[in-house]
Amino acid sequence: MAEAVRARRAPSLEQLLRERSRAELSEYFAFWDGNGPVPKTSEELVALLKVVMTEEEAVRKRLKFLSRKLVDLLKFLLRDDGYTANREQVLGSRLFNYMSQYEVEAALNALQKRGFVFCLGERGKNGAADLSFAVPQDLGDVLSAFLWDEECPLAALFHVREYAKHAFAQDPAGLDAALSKPSGAAELEPLLQRIGEPEEISSRLRKLEPELLEVVRIVVAETGGFAPKSVYERVRKNAPRWDRRRFKRALESAVLGTVRHLALGEYGINQFDDTLVLFDEVVEVFRREFCADPSTELDEIRTCGVDLISDIANFLSFVAHNRIRLTLSGQIYRTVTKKLSDDFILSKKPELGGLDAFDYIYEFCVRHKLVLTRPDRSLHITVKGRRWEIEPLERKLRILLDSAFAERMQDGDAFHAPKLREQLLAILATQEVGRWFDAMAIPFASRSAYLARLEVDHVRDAFQNRYQYAPTAVMRDSVGLSQALFHWLKDRLYLLGIVDLGFKGDRVHAIRLTPLGARALGRTLPAEQATAGRPIMVNPDFEVLLFPEEGDTYDLITRLDRFAERVSSDAVYRYRVTEASVEKAIAEGLDVAEILRVLSENARAAIPQNVVYSVKEWAQKVRFVSARKMTVLRGRNREIMDWVLKSLAQLGVPLERLSPTAIVVEDGADLARIEADLAREGIFLEGHHGHPNGHHRPSGEL
Repeated sequence: MAEAVRARRAPSLEQLLRERSRAELSEYFAFWDGNGPVPKTSEELVALLKVVMTEEEAVRKRLKFLSRKLVDLLKFLLRDDGYTANREQVLGSRLFNYMSQYEVEAALNALQKRGFVFCLGERGKNGAADLSFAVPQDLGDVLSAFLWDEECPLAALFHVREYAKHAFAQDPAGLDAALSKPSGAAELEPLLQRIGEPEEISSRLRKLEPELLEVVRIVVAETGGFAPKSVYERVRKNAPRWDRRRFKRALESAVLGTVRHLALGEYGINQFDDTLVLFDEVVEVFRREFCADPSTELDEIRTCGVDLISDIANFLSFVAHNRIRLTLSGQIYRTVTKKLSDDFILSKKPELGGLDAFDYIYEFCVRHKLVLTRPDRSLHITVKGRRWEIEPLERKLRILLDSAFAERMQDGDAFHAPKLREQLLAILATQEVGRWFDAMAIPFASRSAYLARLEVDHVRDAFQNRYQYAPTAVMRDSVGLSQALFHWLKDRLYLLGIVDLGFKGDRVHAIRLTPLGARALGRTLPAEQATAGRPIMVNPDFEVLLFPEEGDTYDLITRLDRFAERVSSDAVYRYRVTEASVEKAIAEGLDVAEILRVLSENARAAIPQNVVYSVKEWAQKVRFVSARKMTVLRGRNREIMDWVLKSLAQLGVPLERLSPTAIVVEDGADLARIEADLAREGIFLEGHHGHPNGHHRPSGEL
């Protein structure tokens, strides 16, 4: 009898109201809308109550008048599909152990007087035992949409143990019943440990109905475990239509997820909808055990490695050894821009899309003061820029990552971006190096981690403080948050070499963390990955092959990029040493001994002699003319200049004698000290500000 009543579907609110007396209807009206005039007829009263008692805002307000005991009783009735229970079930529930039987009876009466609960049937031969109680169907649907939502912290919606701790705090037996193999344990803590174990989650997933398992698959693949109703209906394909009650009951009974009405507008997120949320641990297990390995579906793998770092070094070297003039608007002339762009490794990468490699590198160097503009509109390299080449690779990566982190999102949003990117980098840093993941897996996980911490990070207060007086506020939906992270991962972190991209057709299908990315995120590589050994081969035809999978070869790649032309960057890096590449490297300050040392120390076999001979010959063709500012000291006869030469030598001043009567010293020499020393020999320096005659000449005259 009890099970039959429990499965019965509650009547509609209108039907139940029509069965009530005028006095009862008036009592409902006094609670739900006591400020207005009472309708004259019962028909009008029923029509008005039907509207008021199913309007969400009104229900929320009236719910605040109920005590905890009344709310707990409502929740018990709403857990049933039919929103019904008989008296025996209510009094026998362990959820109400903290109340006496009298208090439970009083709570039932209080809910009936306010119209939240209605008594079905009449007293039979067993008296009150045959009575059943129901929440009207349409009122119950409204209550179910939010009754648990406000009590449950956001963090508990994303983590299985946090949710179980919140939902089953008073009912450990209910959590034990949800396990694939109930143990009969009555203590909560050991059950919480079991409920989140990967094998346990996998077992519960496999027990789902095929249709519901398909719902989980769609939600994991298309939304990363966070699916607002509107988004689900758009991506569901052949999965069942949205059914709040069915999804909620199935997921919560198996402790795999929940369905909640989430309103996140006060956090700056455009979310005001019923939402299906799968716990993060469930999403991870489902991806691992129910989804295909993304690495088996890749058509092409693309890697950036240290290409950006190499291009920055090449740009700085060019600036250091060439005179570059800027236009009145502060831009480099197009002829120079084109020449440099053609030499950039990044310019040859189609996957970078609309990125202008030259503009990105130039703006980076200007922003970080690696180059500065002189008053004559010429570009020169700074001390900081000259140190770029000798900076440790990790230091360069950190500077580049900090710069990319500070960029705004594509739509200009700077509010959500920092915390979202923090979560992405934190999650990425924990991943296995070289393992392929679905392209959206980490952006989705980062988005969920951000949402879970909205309350902890006080995002509501920060958003209200920033935008309470703004004419427009940034309102991103959950899809927009994850898409923005994906584009940052695909565009910026790939550019920095932190991740590799796996393509399926022309679409990014998977990503993986690189050893370079692990170093950038502060991880120490295993010994087998950190040791590069001798990863290059030098062929007699001047081809250099580098095998990057043999260890950490990123520093070596940046060195090869300075004196060899990069041909390709596939599984094997292919270089070609040419006369032009060697001459360019020598002209930009690289020594021929350094070139041969890099090749010999990293080659598996001896460098072919024709390669060694040609590199030396090409390097010798490069001629340099030194240009330095000097001060010329001229005397009237040779004897005077002999005394001057002896005096300067004793002072240790760098000099060069051009003729019997002319000596040049470095422009930075201390002329005041020289003048004082010569004065002791009776020789005076003209053309210096210290001379009593006050002469100012371009050179000193004795």
